[in-house]
Amino acid sequence: MTLHNHLLPARAAQHNASTLRLSDFGSSFATRIAAWIATATDYFNAAVLYEQLSGLSDAELHRLGFSRASLGRDIAQACDRASA
Repeated sequence: MTLHNHLLPARAAQHNASTLRLSDFGSSFATRIAAWIATATDYFNAAVLYEQLSGLSDAELHRLGFSRASLGRDIAQACDRASA
């Protein structure tokens, strides 16, 4: 018996069927870009809404169901698509 019989596998390694194709990468990249744009849009909308609501008095905010202490967090949560 020779030494190389123990070192080499009995059969050749099989080709991995789940290789990544360029089209898969492009699709994944496009999906990530779309998600990034949606997130940026959510944050922009939250910033605009915060700017509008932060100018209101505490009584007006309370009437709308907001508190000045948690206004930013409440608006960010309301504008976040992932939490909806």
